[in-house]
Amino acid sequence: MYFGGPPHTGVTPWAPAIYAGVCTWTAMPRRREQRRRNDATIAAPAQQPAIVPGIAGNARSFDGRRRHAGRSRQRPARFGTASFSYSIWVNVVQSIGLYDTPLFKGGAAAVQAGYDYEPRTGAWTSHFADGTLTQSPTFGSEPTLLNRWSQLTVVIDRAAAKDIAYTNGAESARANLVVGSMSNALPLTFSRLTDPFHGLLDEVRISRIALTAPWIATEYANLTARDQFMTIGPAEAP
Repeated sequence: MYFGGPPHTGVTPWAPAIYAGVCTWTAMPRRREQRRRNDATIAAPAQQPAIVPGIAGNARSFDGRRRHAGRSRQRPARFGTASFSYSIWVNVVQSIGLYDTPLFKGGAAAVQAGYDYEPRTGAWTSHFADGTLTQSPTFGSEPTLLNRWSQLTVVIDRAAAKDIAYTNGAESARANLVVGSMSNALPLTFSRLTDPFHGLLDEVRISRIALTAPWIATEYANLTARDQFMTIGPAEAP
């Protein structure tokens, strides 16, 4: 880190402009977010998942029951045939079924455009579809991912015509991208009512770009090895 140089005029790589949606599960949303009505809500406050310590600040604890589901009033950008990425952190003690769904924006079946996550019994996957075709990149087998925080990221790279899955900062699956637009009018749902999620959910991020492998690895290291992530040495002479 250097000081005293010319003003930075480029685009900051971490700028909020790249995000179509971010959910960090703070106890109180920022005022701007309240005005935009983008906070996750549910009809009865008593049914909201509990706030617990997460991988970064707070997380939400879902008990695997239908009553514990949160829905965001925000409808994240409809990307059409543009590139985008989506990422979550989950901590699961034991999956409860074949379709546990911590995040749902459609895509569970080929006939419904959209995308979801399914950290379930068997292989943990994401499903996304365009209304006709579906694809299901895999993050890994359930036993290897239980009882710890796991970062699950999917990159839809239209320029390269690839979909790439990353597990804990490392690539876990890659395939030719065959689906078209995944856009739909569904709200983002946390713990799908018909296929509830049992575990902790944190740091939901939906980006308007195809994130790169170094970016994803850096996000992972920043939260899991923070004491090793950055070192401060002596000041250098100009």
